[in-house]
Amino acid sequence: MKRAVGDDVMVEADVFTDGHDAVVAELLWRRVGASEWQVVPMAFLGNDHWSASFRVEKLGRYEYTVRGWTDPFVTWQRDLRKRQEAGQDLSIDFLIGGALSCNPILKDAARTAEERYQTAIHLRPPPADPSRVLQYERALQVVVDPVHARFSSWYELFPRSVRGDGKHASFRDLIAFLPEVEAMGFDVLYLPPVHPIGMTERKGKNNALKAEPSDVGSPWAIGANEGGHKALHPQLGTFGDFDALVHAAGEGHSERSTSPSSARPTTRTCASIRNGFAPGRMAPSSTPRTRRRNTRTSIHSISNRAIGAGCGPS
Repeated sequence: MKRAVGDDVMVEADVFTDGHDAVVAELLWRRVGASEWQVVPMAFLGNDHWSASFRVEKLGRYEYTVRGWTDPFVTWQRDLRKRQEAGQDLSIDFLIGGALSCNPILKDAARTAEERYQTAIHLRPPPADPSRVLQYERALQVVVDPVHARFSSWYELFPRSVRGDGKHASFRDLIAFLPEVEAMGFDVLYLPPVHPIGMTERKGKNNALKAEPSDVGSPWAIGANEGGHKALHPQLGTFGDFDALVHAAGEGHSERSTSPSSARPTTRTCASIRNGFAPGRMAPSSTPRTRRRNTRTSIHSISNRAIGAGCGPS
């Protein structure tokens, strides 16, 4: 699944149990590689359906999952409210709550019923018993792209041809051509291979089988004395010139497809004009059911969607 920087990722899950105990569900999320999960309580939507969201604020990959459990304390608080609304005697219920929470006010029969009730409904549940917690066994992933990746228009050109005077151009010449590309409404510059071009069986103009000494060859015929996929065509310039091109494409903006310090061309090279782009995918989900001891808490399915203008379907 893909999202853009700043999107809220809405996660929904079916979490349910046998019987009438109260269920608690939480969303866990983190950037891939982080050691600690961030925890977000999930909201109950009805009919065993829960939801929560988290915001992706940096480029890269995030992962998330869901966990749930039956909570005796939450069950007791829920039933206590019902009994209080029905006007029932709550003295035994206060003692039960005192045993669950170790709260001295609930255990103190000398306190008024109202004081004990207000204390009870404002108590925070104790930490979950690990033996009750069921976690969805897979961590699903979100690939976060720059905002510009929601939509972009690509312009492909041969960098050796941008001079217009018949001479072999360089990356420095291409820098001077960038404003024209942007003025046409394109925001991604897409280049064919920029590596040394082989001499063996080189073809000439118009696909002629025999090349003349002045024929430059096809850029897809990679590999010559100057190097292969890790080298640059010497007439295009140096790696410093290539870094300068990348920097010029994103000059004055925080996002771009490559950084001047680490950019190196591959068989297909993209330089973003004023923004960036990155690929990714999401693994499919499954629907497990698990039984633990005498209580079954099932995380039946997880779905997700993005909140925010311009977000397409996953």
